[in-house]
Amino acid sequence: MKSVLILSTVASVIIQFNKLNIDYFKSNKYKIILCSNFSKGSSMPTNLIREEITKLKSKNIEIVNIPFSRNPLNLFSHIYSYFKLKSLISNFRISLVNTHTPIASALIRLVKFINFKNLKVIYTIHGFHFFKTNNTLIQQIFKFIETVLSKITDLAITINNYDYEIAKKMFYLKLAKTNGIGIQIPNLSPNIPNEPFDSNILRIISIGELNNNKNHISLIKQLINMKNIELNIYGKGINYDRLSKYITKKNLKYVFLRGYSTDILNHIKNSHIFILPSKREGLSVALMEAMSFRKPCIVSNIRGNNELISDGVGGYLVDLKAKNGFRNAITKYLNNKNLLLEHGNQNYLKILDYSNNYVFRQLKEIYDSFLALNNKYESHKTI
Repeated sequence: MKSVLILSTVASVIIQFNKLNIDYFKSNKYKIILCSNFSKGSSMPTNLIREEITKLKSKNIEIVNIPFSRNPLNLFSHIYSYFKLKSLISNFRISLVNTHTPIASALIRLVKFINFKNLKVIYTIHGFHFFKTNNTLIQQIFKFIETVLSKITDLAITINNYDYEIAKKMFYLKLAKTNGIGIQIPNLSPNIPNEPFDSNILRIISIGELNNNKNHISLIKQLINMKNIELNIYGKGINYDRLSKYITKKNLKYVFLRGYSTDILNHIKNSHIFILPSKREGLSVALMEAMSFRKPCIVSNIRGNNELISDGVGGYLVDLKAKNGFRNAITKYLNNKNLLLEHGNQNYLKILDYSNNYVFRQLKEIYDSFLALNNKYESHKTI
């Protein structure tokens, strides 16, 4: 039986973003091995990761834990993970890798280059790593590394137009693009609101890991002294204590840190507006899910976000340098609630092309074409 390794630095990416990949390889009779750091470093609670692992194992999917580090400067961890990956490829006689996230993807391509020349590597780019820092020197180093590694990447898949244009300037042997990773579209009529808009309180939802990139503190600061709103932030992360202390200090009784939720779609449904103040995104699943529930969206004007939201059509794009950009956008909805339905309907219609069914058809065409050209894998020869 053919074996495929689906690889990620963090478990949440494996569990939350790879359903369609698992479905494809399962339908094509591959033995599936999932490898990630299932122990720590994920945005998902540990107990939920364990539950998902149990479900995956019940489907005869192999689970392998490697303690990858997300810190690019943790060389000792990366060396250890490199040798663990090398053993994994050898032990399972893996011929194909579907890899995600920068650290794990860099390591597996080094394994290919040094040890297994015939290993085929498909790299799904959820946002280039060199955009995750404002340090120009570090940014250029990361970009140089990715450019070099692109030469030994058999297939690269981007999930937004911005990254696709960047990738075209590199040296990937084959390049493709999908409309995100796919989401389940609820069966809603675009003409009937699923949430009444006559409430006195405008309920706003934000979803994402509580870290510096998600930029919640900037949003919260802009909401001081606002009336008739309620902000519910869902997610966990290193900034929880900092955000909680600030909310208490400023007596913001209308801002709530709700933690991680397994019922997030219901929370989206019961909100009026979705807001995403991130500094960087690939193509936000939470944003797409909000659009699928016909929610108007206020988002930072960055790659990915501005591919999904047109300013004044499906919501508002906010310049992160604007002093009160998010506050002003919220005020527009407070002053004209008809915009909630108008913008929400536009989002629902646009997001149909990002559905699970649509993206699965894209992936199937990409994978079928790629595997047809590489259906005779040679035996691995360790150098």
